[in-house]
Amino acid sequence: MYEINQEVFLRHAKQDHPRLLKASEEARLLKSATPRRPEFSDTVTLVLGNWLVNLGNSLKSRSIYTRLSEKHA
Repeated sequence: MYEINQEVFLRHAKQDHPRLLKASEEARLLKSATPRRPEFSDTVTLVLGNWLVNLGNSLKSRSIYTRLSEKHA
């Protein structure tokens, strides 16, 4: 009798497996399609990057080479 019950469970598992695989694939695709919310580290990186760009621009505008090219232009 145990073998009969095992066959029934095995048959049900084989029938449900493709359906469960499809459902898990759909859930994975939905999760990967949703946009990620910015975190604190993203904000810090953005602020630091902007600060470095502004610092580079201010250093470049104070450079002697920039002043020479502006006078001669």
